[in-house]
Formats: sequence, structure tokens, C-alpha cells
Amino acid sequence: MDAAIDVGGKRLREDLERLERFRLLDDTFMRQVFRGQLGLAQHVLRILTGLGGLTLVREETQHDLKRATRSKSPVLDVWGTDESGDQYDMEVQAGTDLDPMRFRYYGSAMDVDALPAGRDFDELPQRWAVVVLERDPDGCARCAGSARRSSTRASSRA
Repeated sequence: MDAAIDVGGKRLREDLERLERFRLLDDTFMRQVFRGQLGLAQHVLRILTGLGGLTLVREETQHDLKRATRSKSPVLDVWGTDESGDQYDMEVQAGTDLDPMRFRYYGSAMDVDALPAGRDFDELPQRWAVVVLERDPDGCARCAGSARRSSTRASSRA
């Protein structure tokens, strides 16, 4: 008998049980929800950043920043750019894994990827890292925490 044949609805029940356990924080499920959904990514980023007028022009799920053969390869969960070229990295994490060095590395890789050879450093776009965690890493049971945007360049584009 073929293993793909559903005997008495058992396979369907097993599939439904597996689906019930999926959460948006699960990497596999999150990938499918956001893949090719520019409007959804834009809506979620508007809420999380407080930028009500944010208009994304590009969105990519599992954006691979592999550039050097012997370097660690960051893959951004949901990456996008807006009308002015600013970049957004939305990372969805189960648990409370908020490793600042990891996000520093991701940001550095985004900068390398965004600046073609021969261009000036002041042409680097602004970048936002938005991290969605399952639980508050400080144990304060908050639904949302504050974010900080920083830039080391003087710019008229705030």
C-alpha cells in the first residue's frame, strides 16, 4: 500500500495536529506567511516602527547576504527597502534570544551589501532592525518594548 494514501483520515488528522502547533514565531511558518507579501510586511513594520507613512518598494523573505566564501552567512527573516532606500530587517525569534552582537553583524552585512564599490560612505542608507521576540528578555511581561534608531552620520534625512 502506498504511504501517501490516507487510511481512515489518519494522515489528515496528523496534518491538522501539526498545523495547530504552528505559530508565527516558528521560522518555517513565518517564511510562508511573509513570502511575497510586500503589503503584509509593510503593515507589520508600520505598526512596529510607528512609521505610519512607511511605503516599502521591495520585500524579500530569507534574504541571503552571503558575500565572502569564508564568512558567516546571515539570512534575514524579512528584509525590505522603502521609497528613500532605507532598509528594514525584521527578525522573528522564538524565546528571548536577543544577542546584540548577532544583530550588529547582520547590520554590518546589510551595509556591505548596500554600498557598491567606489561609492562614498555617506551614501549608506539608514537601516532598521526590528526584532520580534516570543517573551520579554527582561522578564517584565511587556507586549512591546521600545526601539532605538541610531545613526552616526549627520544627515538631513532623519
